[in-house]
Amino acid sequence: MEQPRYKPGDILVFNPNFNDTEFNGAVILVLASGSSTVGVNIASGQITGGLFKGGPIPAPDVVMVHPTAFSIPTSIPVGKSGYAMTPMSDYDRTAELILKKPHPSIVLAGYAGWSPGQLESEVDNGLWRKSNITIDELMRTYPSNRWNLAASSVEDAAPKPAPKPPQQPGSSRNSPRF
Repeated sequence: MEQPRYKPGDILVFNPNFNDTEFNGAVILVLASGSSTVGVNIASGQITGGLFKGGPIPAPDVVMVHPTAFSIPTSIPVGKSGYAMTPMSDYDRTAELILKKPHPSIVLAGYAGWSPGQLESEVDNGLWRKSNITIDELMRTYPSNRWNLAASSVEDAAPKPAPKPPQQPGSSRNSPRF
């Protein structure tokens, strides 16, 4: 079985040239990879109060993504990113975490998931691009500005298609990196 290309802590940006009501403007933080890949959209809109939509798949627990310095025993490190995710199902543990007032952090309901090879195929087809931005840089930015910040640091796609004829003078593209 092929190893997943994307690891916990990786940041993926949805390509604006594709129209997908669920993922337009999405910035995915990969939380787990292996037989499948799980991530949360850290650039989503608020559902209510301080709760954000992490993805289209309902999750059994709400999770908080926060710096590892604020971790509690139920926190799970997100790769080597300096961040962790904590399921908010245990009220006593959740209260302990909230009292620490972790900053920056985001509380998410739902997640995005991909079957083995699905995410890699979507990346190969141009739907997603890996960003070189750090989680910390993104988390210190307001959620509605995270896509622009992450998109400004996407890796160049490989392999590159054949060069296109030059654009007409005065024309421009909204997303030159995509």
